[in-house]
Amino acid sequence: MEFAYIPVGQVPADRYPQVFMAAPLTLPKFRQQLILAILMVCALLMWTANTVLSTTLETLADPVRGPGANPGQLQWATGSYTLTFAALMFTAGASGDRFGHRTVFSSGLVIFAGSSLWAAYASDAGQLIAARAAMGVGSALITPAMMAILMWTFTGPARAAAIGIFSTSAGPAVPVPNRVRVPRTSDSTRPESRFCC
Repeated sequence: MEFAYIPVGQVPADRYPQVFMAAPLTLPKFRQQLILAILMVCALLMWTANTVLSTTLETLADPVRGPGANPGQLQWATGSYTLTFAALMFTAGASGDRFGHRTVFSSGLVIFAGSSLWAAYASDAGQLIAARAAMGVGSALITPAMMAILMWTFTGPARAAAIGIFSTSAGPAVPVPNRVRVPRTSDSTRPESRFCC
Protein backbone atom coordinates (compact mmCIF):
# COMPACT_ATOMS: atom_id res chain seq x y z
CA MET A 1 0.00 0.00 0.00
CA GLU A 2 1.37 3.40 -0.99
CA PHE A 3 0.64 6.70 0.72
CA ALA A 4 0.72 10.04 -1.03
CA TYR A 5 2.38 12.77 0.98
CA ILE A 6 0.96 16.20 0.23
CA PRO A 7 2.44 19.38 1.73
CA VAL A 8 0.13 21.09 4.19
CA GLY A 9 -0.11 24.17 2.03
CA GLN A 10 -1.48 22.08 -0.85
CA VAL A 11 -4.22 20.29 1.10
CA PRO A 12 -7.61 21.45 -0.25
CA ALA A 13 -9.59 23.31 2.40
CA ASP A 14 -12.92 21.92 1.21
CA ARG A 15 -11.67 18.37 1.76
CA TYR A 16 -10.43 18.86 5.33
CA PRO A 17 -12.33 21.91 6.64
CA GLN A 18 -11.62 21.09 10.29
CA VAL A 19 -7.88 21.64 9.77
CA PHE A 20 -8.19 25.25 8.72
CA MET A 21 -9.02 28.10 11.10
CA ALA A 22 -9.55 31.69 10.09
CA ALA A 23 -7.28 34.26 11.66
CA PRO A 24 -8.97 36.37 14.35
CA LEU A 25 -10.13 39.76 13.22
CA THR A 26 -8.87 42.88 14.96
CA LEU A 27 -11.88 44.44 16.66
CA PRO A 28 -12.23 48.11 17.62
CA LYS A 29 -10.76 48.88 21.02
CA PHE A 30 -14.14 49.87 22.49
CA ARG A 31 -15.66 46.56 21.46
CA GLN A 32 -12.71 44.65 22.89
CA GLN A 33 -13.13 46.43 26.21
CA LEU A 34 -16.86 45.72 26.19
CA ILE A 35 -16.30 42.01 25.55
CA LEU A 36 -13.69 41.88 28.32
CA ALA A 37 -16.09 43.58 30.76
CA ILE A 38 -18.88 41.12 29.93
CA LEU A 39 -16.57 38.14 30.39
CA MET A 40 -15.35 39.50 33.73
CA VAL A 41 -18.92 39.95 35.00
CA CYS A 42 -19.76 36.37 33.98
CA ALA A 43 -16.66 35.04 35.73
CA LEU A 44 -17.47 37.05 38.86
CA LEU A 45 -21.00 35.65 38.98
CA MET A 46 -19.77 32.08 38.55
CA TRP A 47 -17.16 32.35 41.28
CA THR A 48 -19.68 33.99 43.58
CA ALA A 49 -22.19 31.21 42.93
CA ASN A 50 -19.55 28.69 43.87
CA THR A 51 -19.02 30.15 47.36
CA VAL A 52 -22.07 32.23 48.26
CA LEU A 53 -24.09 29.29 49.54
CA SER A 54 -21.90 29.21 52.65
CA THR A 55 -23.67 32.37 53.87
CA THR A 56 -27.06 30.65 53.95
CA LEU A 57 -26.27 27.28 55.50
CA GLU A 58 -27.80 28.25 58.85
CA THR A 59 -31.03 29.37 57.20
CA LEU A 60 -31.18 26.27 55.02
CA ALA A 61 -30.83 24.04 58.07
CA ASP A 62 -33.58 25.90 59.96
CA PRO A 63 -36.98 24.20 59.44
CA VAL A 64 -38.79 27.45 60.24
CA ARG A 65 -36.91 29.98 58.11
CA GLY A 66 -35.68 27.47 55.53
CA PRO A 67 -36.28 23.98 54.14
CA GLY A 68 -34.72 22.27 57.16
CA ALA A 69 -31.96 20.52 55.24
CA ASN A 70 -29.89 17.91 57.06
CA PRO A 71 -26.06 17.98 56.98
CA GLY A 72 -25.91 15.55 54.08
CA GLN A 73 -28.25 17.67 51.99
CA LEU A 74 -26.26 20.78 52.83
CA GLN A 75 -23.10 19.03 51.66
CA TRP A 76 -24.74 18.03 48.39
CA ALA A 77 -26.13 21.52 47.88
CA THR A 78 -22.62 22.89 48.22
CA GLY A 79 -20.81 20.20 46.25
CA SER A 80 -23.25 19.51 43.40
CA TYR A 81 -22.26 22.77 41.68
CA THR A 82 -18.55 21.98 41.83
CA LEU A 83 -19.11 18.35 40.83
CA THR A 84 -20.98 19.05 37.60
CA PHE A 85 -18.79 22.05 36.83
CA ALA A 86 -15.58 20.02 37.01
CA ALA A 87 -17.00 16.89 35.37
CA LEU A 88 -18.32 18.65 32.26
CA MET A 89 -15.51 21.17 31.70
CA PHE A 90 -13.67 19.24 28.99
CA THR A 91 -16.89 18.09 27.33
CA ALA A 92 -18.07 21.69 27.17
CA GLY A 93 -14.78 22.77 25.62
CA ALA A 94 -15.08 20.10 22.93
CA SER A 95 -18.66 21.17 22.29
CA GLY A 96 -17.47 24.73 21.75
CA ASP A 97 -14.95 23.55 19.17
CA ARG A 98 -17.66 21.64 17.36
CA PHE A 99 -20.70 23.92 17.57
CA GLY A 100 -19.09 27.32 18.09
CA HIS A 101 -17.97 28.97 21.29
CA ARG A 102 -20.47 31.80 21.03
CA THR A 103 -23.34 29.31 20.79
CA VAL A 104 -22.07 27.30 23.76
CA PHE A 105 -21.44 30.49 25.73
CA SER A 106 -24.99 31.74 25.14
CA SER A 107 -26.45 28.34 26.04
CA GLY A 108 -24.44 28.31 29.25
CA LEU A 109 -25.69 31.77 30.20
CA VAL A 110 -29.31 30.72 29.70
CA ILE A 111 -28.84 27.55 31.77
CA PHE A 112 -26.97 29.40 34.51
CA ALA A 113 -29.54 32.20 34.75
CA GLY A 114 -32.51 29.84 34.74
CA SER A 115 -31.03 27.49 37.33
CA SER A 116 -30.05 30.45 39.53
CA LEU A 117 -33.69 31.56 39.64
CA TRP A 118 -34.71 27.97 40.34
CA ALA A 119 -32.25 27.78 43.24
CA ALA A 120 -33.45 31.11 44.63
CA TYR A 121 -37.06 29.91 44.78
CA ALA A 122 -36.43 26.25 45.62
CA SER A 123 -39.01 24.99 48.10
CA ASP A 124 -37.02 22.05 49.46
CA ALA A 125 -33.48 20.76 49.68
CA GLY A 126 -33.90 18.37 46.74
CA GLN A 127 -34.83 21.18 44.39
CA LEU A 128 -31.92 23.26 45.65
CA ILE A 129 -29.45 20.42 45.00
CA ALA A 130 -30.80 19.90 41.49
CA ALA A 131 -30.72 23.62 40.76
CA ARG A 132 -27.15 23.91 41.99
CA ALA A 133 -26.14 20.99 39.78
CA ALA A 134 -27.76 22.73 36.80
CA MET A 135 -25.85 25.89 37.66
CA GLY A 136 -22.66 23.84 37.47
CA VAL A 137 -23.64 22.66 33.99
CA GLY A 138 -24.12 26.26 32.88
CA SER A 139 -20.79 27.29 34.36
CA ALA A 140 -19.04 24.39 32.63
CA LEU A 141 -20.41 25.58 29.29
CA ILE A 142 -19.45 29.19 29.95
CA THR A 143 -15.87 28.80 31.19
CA PRO A 144 -14.10 27.24 28.16
CA ALA A 145 -16.07 29.47 25.82
CA MET A 146 -15.00 32.54 27.79
CA MET A 147 -11.35 31.69 27.38
CA ALA A 148 -11.77 30.97 23.67
CA ILE A 149 -13.60 34.27 23.12
CA LEU A 150 -10.88 36.05 25.07
CA MET A 151 -8.16 34.50 22.90
CA TRP A 152 -9.90 35.46 19.68
CA THR A 153 -10.80 38.98 20.78
CA PHE A 154 -7.29 40.08 21.69
CA THR A 155 -4.07 39.60 19.79
CA GLY A 156 -0.42 40.37 20.44
CA PRO A 157 0.59 42.15 23.66
CA ALA A 158 -3.03 43.15 24.32
CA ARG A 159 -3.88 39.47 24.82
CA ALA A 160 -1.50 39.09 27.77
CA ALA A 161 -2.85 42.26 29.35
CA ALA A 162 -6.44 41.10 28.84
CA ILE A 163 -5.71 37.72 30.45
CA GLY A 164 -4.15 39.47 33.44
CA ILE A 165 -7.13 41.78 33.86
CA PHE A 166 -9.59 38.93 33.37
CA SER A 167 -7.91 36.80 36.04
CA THR A 168 -8.61 39.48 38.66
CA SER A 169 -12.37 38.93 38.32
CA ALA A 170 -12.21 35.90 40.61
CA GLY A 171 -10.58 37.86 43.43
CA PRO A 172 -13.59 39.82 44.73
CA ALA A 173 -15.91 36.80 44.53
CA VAL A 174 -14.01 34.48 46.85
CA PRO A 175 -13.86 36.53 50.07
CA VAL A 176 -17.31 38.12 49.73
CA PRO A 177 -19.28 35.25 51.34
CA ASN A 178 -16.87 35.22 54.27
CA ARG A 179 -17.64 38.86 55.04
CA VAL A 180 -21.42 38.73 54.80
CA ARG A 181 -23.14 38.91 58.15
CA VAL A 182 -25.97 36.41 58.49
CA PRO A 183 -28.81 37.24 60.91
CA ARG A 184 -29.45 34.68 63.60
CA THR A 185 -32.53 33.92 65.61
CA SER A 186 -34.08 36.46 67.91
CA ASP A 187 -32.89 34.56 70.98
CA SER A 188 -31.30 37.15 73.28
CA THR A 189 -28.68 34.67 74.44
CA ARG A 190 -27.21 34.51 70.93
CA PRO A 191 -25.33 37.22 69.08
CA GLU A 192 -27.38 39.05 66.49
CA SER A 193 -25.09 38.12 63.65
CA ARG A 194 -22.04 36.07 62.86
CA PHE A 195 -19.42 35.69 60.19
CA CYS A 196 -19.78 32.69 57.94
CA CYS A 197 -16.81 30.78 56.65
